[in-house]
Amino acid sequence: METIRFKKSDWVIIAIVVLMIVAIAIMAINDSKKEDRNEIKEQEKEKKNRLTRFIHRWSELIDQISMELKDLQLTKEMEAMLERKIANYVKIVIGIFIIAFFAFVFLLYANGMDIVTSLLNAASILSLLFFGGSLLIANRFTEPNAVLDSFIRWVRNTVYKKYNYDPGLIPVLEKSISLKELEVEKLILKYRN
Repeated sequence: METIRFKKSDWVIIAIVVLMIVAIAIMAINDSKKEDRNEIKEQEKEKKNRLTRFIHRWSELIDQISMELKDLQLTKEMEAMLERKIANYVKIVIGIFIIAFFAFVFLLYANGMDIVTSLLNAASILSLLFFGGSLLIANRFTEPNAVLDSFIRWVRNTVYKKYNYDPGLIPVLEKSISLKELEVEKLILKYRN
């Protein structure tokens, strides 16, 4: 077997080739480390983006919930104020009815009737007016409680319309708030996982 003999120039070429192979290996190792670092940076960036999106959506939902809670509170306060106003109107009408009754009793008593007859006549006159009013309002003769309930409904609708109030807004706001609270809980659970 014959041995291979290298000249000095061949040794230089072999050394250059070996150095190039070593340099390529070092560059490949550095590139893989850079890719690993880039991948880690991207994962950290993704976590930061995910955290940023979570915080942004969470704060947005909390702001919406607090605004809707304020709206709900104002709506409930408005409804309470309107219900007090409606109750006052009904009290005024009942007061007028009682004053009218006693005025009729006094007029009849002043015209020479005894007290019992004037009470019965005043009750008859007001009953006739009441049932006539029920015929006008309900288009039929009905019991006094039904007429009073329809009168209260009419006053309520008139007052709500005057103040531009929608009583159906309270359940809508409550449902919206509960849905947003559920979304916040789901968002928190999703972020934890």
